[in-house]
Amino acid sequence: MPSAAATWRGLPAAARALAVLFLAYSLVHVAYSGVVRPLQNYSLVQTIMFGRPLQQYFREGRPISPSNFRQYGPTFLMGLHPIMACCIGPDPGRIDLDRTPPVEGTIRLSRALYVVDVVFLVLACWFVVASIRLWLAESGAGGPAWIAPAVTLAVVLLWLNYSPMYEVLEVKNVEIWEVCLISAAMYAQLRGRSGWSGGCIAAAALMKWIPGFLFLLLLLRDRRAFVWGCVWLVALLGVSHAIYGPEMGFLFPLLVIKAASGNTIGFTGIANLSLKGVFAKALGTLKPLPGPHPDFDPGSGYFVTLSQARANLANTLGNLCSLGLTGWMTWALLDRRRRETSVTNDLWAWAFAGGIMWVASPILGYEYSILILPAFSVALAMLLVLPEIPGRLTTAALLSGALFLVANIMPRQIVERIIPVAFLLRWTGYAHLKLTEGYYYFGFPMLGALLLLVVLWRLRPPFEAPLEAAPM
Repeated sequence: MPSAAATWRGLPAAARALAVLFLAYSLVHVAYSGVVRPLQNYSLVQTIMFGRPLQQYFREGRPISPSNFRQYGPTFLMGLHPIMACCIGPDPGRIDLDRTPPVEGTIRLSRALYVVDVVFLVLACWFVVASIRLWLAESGAGGPAWIAPAVTLAVVLLWLNYSPMYEVLEVKNVEIWEVCLISAAMYAQLRGRSGWSGGCIAAAALMKWIPGFLFLLLLLRDRRAFVWGCVWLVALLGVSHAIYGPEMGFLFPLLVIKAASGNTIGFTGIANLSLKGVFAKALGTLKPLPGPHPDFDPGSGYFVTLSQARANLANTLGNLCSLGLTGWMTWALLDRRRRETSVTNDLWAWAFAGGIMWVASPILGYEYSILILPAFSVALAMLLVLPEIPGRLTTAALLSGALFLVANIMPRQIVERIIPVAFLLRWTGYAHLKLTEGYYYFGFPMLGALLLLVVLWRLRPPFEAPLEAAPM
């Protein structure tokens, strides 16, 4: 096996030049999208919206009674509580965080959340890279000493160019906290720390309920982690119950059930990337709405309108797809060839379950795509290292397509013209939408996530040959 230096020198000059240019582009991308834009943007729309019960708590000192069915959970409030108390000012319950231009308290809160998000992103990337390096070491896939650093560099470059991450970082949403907890849970479970793994999933599930899907993964792969997760759920709800009252404590699951019952709230919004949203858009039409509406998109001025019968059909089709995907994951993880506990089986299971979790969700914004960044990282690492992948070029092409549609890698303006979104908007009669709105409307990120599931399925263990470094 040639050394890293020999492999680099053996590459064509054009390939080496492209690699250097890509590295330079990545650094510029981080500087602008990861530092300049987030520090210039003080928008905290969702944090302010779902942090209002916390302001009520600061102001009135009585049990919180959220009016929004989609209220973020107890761990979100417990995490935001000290940040708001320290950064907003002496009276955080009465400051107008919606005011334009933003008041000093809003600016301080935005900057504090930015610092917290950057720390969580670094930790999340470290947990994912550490999980992959653990797999390389314990599965025998490491090969020469330079393979692990090379894979690490590839994964880090993926993170540095992952567009949804910067979308979340700019508006300081809570999805960064979730991906950190999910990544920590994966690493802890691979290291045999079942209690910490279950605790991280419990904390993520009580932040926004989508990561709660991973309790099924724990039930199928690590029963101890599942039990610990349930214990952590009760403990965290108990702490929140004592601080914020019953509705954000032991009664909070009822709020989740209420939000999940019937037709999913917001699933006909034009930016909803979920399968339910895809079916709703296919069965409905875009219309302007002058007044308030739960699915009204203030950016485009339009929402998807469809009859109640068609809305029920879209909702039912989405639910059936989610059940089918969950059944597929359950069958895959219970297969006797992957039932054995091993780093390889467990790492793949986390990636596959993470992808299924995202695709099966009833409502998805583009920023939610950060939750499948660990799955993309595992897929990239396995593709680079595993030697006997049937149809390696096809798998590489599928992964490239998935990354292009979800992560973008290159500037979004170029992606939207390559697809091409403008032609589709003219063809469907929705030329009034902006290109980015069309990119969301036609669900291209969902297509990319489906391609990721195909890639992970092609990379599923057991492998036909002993693991070693793939030819570079």
